[in-house]
Amino acid sequence: MLRNRALKADTSLKHEALRDRQFSCFNDGDPNRDLLLQAWRTSPTHWHACDAVAELFEQGCTIDPTFSATHYYVEKMDNPPAWGRGHAEWKETVVIGSHLFGRAA
Repeated sequence: MLRNRALKADTSLKHEALRDRQFSCFNDGDPNRDLLLQAWRTSPTHWHACDAVAELFEQGCTIDPTFSATHYYVEKMDNPPAWGRGHAEWKETVVIGSHLFGRAA
């Protein structure tokens, strides 16, 4: 999904991941931010597994399970985004667990 955003906007993965208020785990004050920043130390096995998957992605050895989605959100949010399900331009591509993935048509 992040790659799809970067391709659409002609930017980098890093730029899209760190854009303000796009991924809550990177927002100042989010409780997951500190966990993420320390993950390499507190959960090295999981960190190395994620790093291996990222390496496979960078080598072109993975597929896009989101079917070209550029956005996602948790299905049971109290206040789902206006651009999501029900919006005329929303094209839902897949549901993975509790997350809806899609893009504007």
